Formats: sequence, C-alpha cells, structure tokens
Amino acid sequence: MNIQTNVYKVSNYGGLPSGLLGHLNLSSTDTPQGPSNKEIIVIIDLSQSMSSSLLHIQIALQNLKEVLDPEIFMTLIGYNNTAFELFSGPAKRCPKMSTLCASGYTNMGAGISLAFTKIDRRKATWMVVLSDGISNLGKYQTVKQFEKLMKQTPDRTEIISIGLGNTFDANIMQSLGDFIYLAETEGITEFFRGLAKEITNVQIFGIKATSNFKSRVVIGDSRLGCLSSGSTLQFGVVTQYLPDNPHFKISYRCMDDLDTLITKEIPLSSSEIKSPPDLVKKQYYTFAALRRLQILYKNLASVHLFSTIQTIKKDIKRWTEPSSQEARAMLERFLSKLETKGDQHILGYQIAGKINYRYNS
Repeated sequence: MNIQTNVYKVSNYGGLPSGLLGHLNLSSTDTPQGPSNKEIIVIIDLSQSMSSSLLHIQIALQNLKEVLDPEIFMTLIGYNNTAFELFSGPAKRCPKMSTLCASGYTNMGAGISLAFTKIDRRKATWMVVLSDGISNLGKYQTVKQFEKLMKQTPDRTEIISIGLGNTFDANIMQSLGDFIYLAETEGITEFFRGLAKEITNVQIFGIKATSNFKSRVVIGDSRLGCLSSGSTLQFGVVTQYLPDNPHFKISYRCMDDLDTLITKEIPLSSSEIKSPPDLVKKQYYTFAALRRLQILYKNLASVHLFSTIQTIKKDIKRWTEPSSQEARAMLERFLSKLETKGDQHILGYQIAGKINYRYNS
C-alpha cells in the first residue's frame, strides 16, 4: 500500500486558527481485491405498519442482489414480534423476497441481536437496519437501552439505520449508527444500489493516524476505513502551534492479511508545508459544515437552539472563499428553515440524513 501525505499551512481561512491541514493519499493497488472479506446483513422491519412498503422493499433487495458482487455473503433478517432469518448465503443465491408479510409489533432489538450472532468477525460487515416505526416490544425500547445494545457491535462493522416515513424515533435510529432519512420508501432502491457499489468496489483497511502534537485528527467518513483502489482519504489536523518537525504515524491493517499490522511513520518538515489547494479546502469545508449540522441536530429540542443558530451564522460569515460556498449555502438553507419555524420534526430527519452524505450522492 502506497501512502503519500501532504500538510498544508492554515492561516485563518474559514475562521480556523493558524495550524495544519492534512491530506492523505493512499494507493492500494498492491492488495488483492475480492468478495471473501466482506458481508452485508439487512435487518427488515416486518411489523404491521410496513405492509404498504413491502413492494418497494422487495424491489430494493433485488437491486441490491443485482449490483452486489455475487460472491459477497448476504444475510437477510426480518423482525416483528420476534426476529427470524430470511436468507443467508452468497448474494447470487438469494431468492426474490416475494413472500414477505407484515404483521405484529416492532421488536427491533431482537432483530439487531440476531444479526450480531450472524456476523463473521473475520470480515468487514455492513449492517443495515430498516424501520418505519418505534420499537414497542422486547427489552430494547429506549435510547439508553439501544446504546447499551450497540456496545456489543463487533469490530469492523458499519451500521446504517434507515428511517422510513415520519413516525419512527430518530433518536433511537441515530443511536444505532449512520442514520439515513428516507421520506419516501421508493428511495430505498437508490440507497441499496449505491451501497452495493461501495461494498463491491472497496478494499478494506483499518486506518489510524496520530501526530506528535496535540491536535484534532479526523479521518475520512467511515469507521471501516473503506478505500477504493487509488482513492484519496481526507483527514484534517488543526493546532494552534506549528512544530518544527511535525510528523504523523499512519498504521493500517489489510483485511486480506489479518495477521499483519503495518505501521508507517511519515515525517513532515516545515519546509514542505504549503498553502492548501482549492480541492482540499473544499473538502475541509464540507466536513466543517457537516460538523455544524451535527451540533444543530443535537440542539433541535434544546432551549439553546436559537443561540446555536446565531453562533453558526456568525461563524460561516467568515467563509468567503469560492471553495466554501457550496458548503455554506447548504448550511444557510437549514438555518433559514429553522428560523422560519419549519417543522422541526421533519427538519431533524433531513439534517441527520444529510450528516451521512456519503450515501446521499
């Protein structure tokens, strides 16, 4: 695996203090790519309220099967009063789910618990949880109870929760993992096609980065460290001080060779540090905007919402460069809706869904 690192000097653009912004480029063409180290588990709400959505679910699952590498292992789990396995095996063997039926209550915890027992810990696992309602049966029904359950999540597992319609509990869905809001059930098909392409094409590495000075380090947008061949992974480093000889220690583990942990240290002398190009600035502003959306989401039901809005508005006034305008416009749209007393219930779903923009492209 080839790693190249550039560090750019930040001089108060976008309101940042003087410091460093890092850009990590990885080329992973030297690693074999295949389906043997990946799996997907889909957990489907089959309670009574899902009856009108079943046709779209069936179509979406068929699209998932068609786009996914046929050898990638696929598990389908349904849940209502209890949880049960619908299919398990290579994607190419998955039948059409034409006999799905909706009935009973919503025991989401049972579905997730069963999925945890199906995970192959030797693989990278994508786990998708679908629901249109509130968990109203079983021992997992509150945010705290689900947070306790999610502590059992195995390593190398990416959990994506999908809220359908407007009746589910967004706080619970957020507690599960990356939350996606789909106002219309028809959107499931597009989501599954995008996710299937990602799973099929990526190579899997566990990525960590540390520096020799106190800083904020953000790596990419995936806990799995999913890297397509020749892709670029972004990380931002911001500090008040510029050390004479900063360096980052990059460690990674290739999932095709779980016994090998390679650590690579990349020294970065101050003479190499330049101003960031527009592409890197734009990527920083995208992540900066999403972090502010997360703050908004957490304060939607808080007495501090108005002051949070004013703080963010004041903050992004300093975003004057062309590379910041797309991210700034996105934030301003949400701020405007909140200030005009829009439906905060729906806006909350939209904001939370936007945070996980990787699946919304």
